[in-house]
Amino acid sequence: PLRILIVLDKERFLASWQKSVRKTGLIVFGVVLAYFGALGLIGFLLNRHSAAEAALRLSDLQLRAIHDNADIGILRTTPEGQIQAVNPAFAKMLGAAPQDLIGLSVWDITHPDDIALSKIKLLEMRQGLCGRYRIEKRYRRLNDGTAVWARISVVTVVSASSSDPLTFGLVEDITEAKRTKETAEALLRRSQLLLNAVGEGILGLDASGRIAFVNPASEALLGYSAAEMIGKPSHKLVHHHHQDGSPHDEHDCPIQAVLSDGKPRQMPHDIFWKKNGTQVPVEFIATPMISNSGIEGAVIAFRDISGRFAAENE
Repeated sequence: PLRILIVLDKERFLASWQKSVRKTGLIVFGVVLAYFGALGLIGFLLNRHSAAEAALRLSDLQLRAIHDNADIGILRTTPEGQIQAVNPAFAKMLGAAPQDLIGLSVWDITHPDDIALSKIKLLEMRQGLCGRYRIEKRYRRLNDGTAVWARISVVTVVSASSSDPLTFGLVEDITEAKRTKETAEALLRRSQLLLNAVGEGILGLDASGRIAFVNPASEALLGYSAAEMIGKPSHKLVHHHHQDGSPHDEHDCPIQAVLSDGKPRQMPHDIFWKKNGTQVPVEFIATPMISNSGIEGAVIAFRDISGRFAAENE
């Protein structure tokens, strides 16, 4: 009986041992699987981190290439206006090397007459009244002190790595455009003075025959204001009938012929019609305005010949 009991205990022991081994094996397998899974996860995360770092490096290189090679000026400042970085285009605009501008205040390089406006706009942005602003202002070149007109767009950016905001400016040199505009405005003023001083009536026509500009003498001679004439077809407004009251066909009009063939016409005697419906005898010269693009219009210079007309009919 004792032997049987030993055998039974041994079998139970072996069964229990095998069951324990299987359970332990499962646990070990689970631990090993978890270990290698963790290693795989760590490797995956490391690979993703490396990829992110590579993407950031590529992005930095692209931004640096844009910054260094852009034709437009770029500068970065503190909210107070101290210059932290500039690109070569901005430095060239101000006749300086980039390192010469680092550490300066933007007020050191701003034209004195434009400092007040710039400070107001910057203060508004710092107070949150606007997210960005765009103005035209003048800078002073460091090498000779001359003014540089610029159109600048300014925006404040908060960096993810810093709580301190940064201010970026994109600066376009518009000095030549300003000079061209000022020259054109000066020519326009002189032309207007000339038109106002001439005693003869002058009508400027566009290519379609509509009135583009007039002088005061035209207003006086025809009885229309400039506002009433500009934009109107000249033929229908002042040249629509002959002296005898018969319709004046536009195809037979010498002014329209100038607009068609580009050849000047001089009429020693013709009729223009006034706003009040009466006619005024005129002498006129129609001269085409021709550019590289073709006939762009004509200028009609005319004068009242009522006195001469009356004397001829006596």
